[in-house]
Amino acid sequence: MKMNLFKNVLFLTLFSINHILYAQVAYYPFNGDANDAVAGNNAVVNGATLATDRDGNLNSAYLFDGIDDYMEVVNPTPFNFGTGEFAVSFWMKPLDPSQNFQMIFQKGNSSGTIPQYWLRINDLIGGTALRALWTDGFPPPAVIDYGNASLLFDGEWHHVVFQRTSESNELYIDCILVGSNDDINRDISSPGSLFIGAQHPNPPTSPGVNSFFNGLIDDVAIYDSSLDMSSVEEFCATPPSPSDEVPTLGEWGLIVLALLLTITAVAGIRQRKVEEAYP
Repeated sequence: MKMNLFKNVLFLTLFSINHILYAQVAYYPFNGDANDAVAGNNAVVNGATLATDRDGNLNSAYLFDGIDDYMEVVNPTPFNFGTGEFAVSFWMKPLDPSQNFQMIFQKGNSSGTIPQYWLRINDLIGGTALRALWTDGFPPPAVIDYGNASLLFDGEWHHVVFQRTSESNELYIDCILVGSNDDINRDISSPGSLFIGAQHPNPPTSPGVNSFFNGLIDDVAIYDSSLDMSSVEEFCATPPSPSDEVPTLGEWGLIVLALLLTITAVAGIRQRKVEEAYP
C-alpha cells in the first residue's frame, strides 16, 4: 500500500518547521547512530544497541539492557541552562517494572550538593514510578512525582517532555501535563556531562555508573526554551493514514510550497543567529 505522499510531506514539513524553531541545542534521532543532528555533540555509546523504533523502522532507536548500557555526551556546555527555560523531549518504552531506580537521563552529577537535573523511573523515594528533579545543589530539590506505573509499563511507547518554563517546572506524558511546580529559580548549570540511560557515579556510595535503564529510547531533543502546549501536542498527533491516492498537480504545488516555507524558515533562523553572533 502506497503512502499518501501529499499528506505525509505536509505533516513532516510542519513538524520540521516546529522543530527548527525550537530546537537550538541538540537532537538525537538515533537513526543508525547516536550523533547529534544539530551541533555535533555526539553521544558516546556504551553497550546500548540499535533497535526498531515505534514506527517499525530498523536501527532507529536504542535498546538499553538495564545492566550496564548507557550513553554519555561529554561536552556539558550546551546543556547548562542556568536559571533559564529549557526542555527535554523524547520517546521511551520501559521494559522491566520490577527493576528499581532506572535513570532515563541525568545532566550534572549524583552528589546532592551539585547542580543537576534528571528523570528516573521506578524511583522508590516517595513511592513513585517516575521522578523528575531540578536542583542547584541546595536541598530540598524541586521534584515532580508521577505514580501511574500501569501506564508506563504497558508495553507501548510513551512520549515525555521534561521542561522549565518562565512560570513552572513541568512534566508531560503522552502530551498530558501530569505534574508541575513553581520552584524555578535554581541554577542547574554544572561541569557534569549528560548521561542517557544511567546515573553518574556517587562515591563512595556508588563509585561506578549505576541505575541503568531497561528499555528503549528514541528521538531525544533538547531545547534552550520551553515548549508551548501546541508544540507539545504535535508530538502526539496521529500521522496521516496510508492511502493508495496519488497526489494531484495541485497537491504537488502545495508540497513544493510547504518545502519552500521550510527552507525560508531555516534561512531566517540562520540569519538571526549570524546577526546575534556578530552584532
